[in-house]
Amino acid sequence: MDSYDAMAREWLDGLTDSDFRETPDGGRLVYAPDLAALLRSVAEQEREACAKVAAEMAATLAHKSIAAAIRARAEGATG
Repeated sequence: MDSYDAMAREWLDGLTDSDFRETPDGGRLVYAPDLAALLRSVAEQEREACAKVAAEMAATLAHKSIAAAIRARAEGATG
């Protein structure tokens, strides 16, 4: 989360007056074509983080299943 805050702050700090557009009612909007690139970057980082967590969970579950099978076989051989 902190890295996303830092990315957002860096992006906001880089804005200049030319990045804003006047609205018909006198307000101002940010014209930000590079915002899409920033959001894609965040989404890619999230996908990578989720994939890593999923792989770690799968490995842990597989390890537990293998360990349980070994224990069951050992208990069957001695029981």
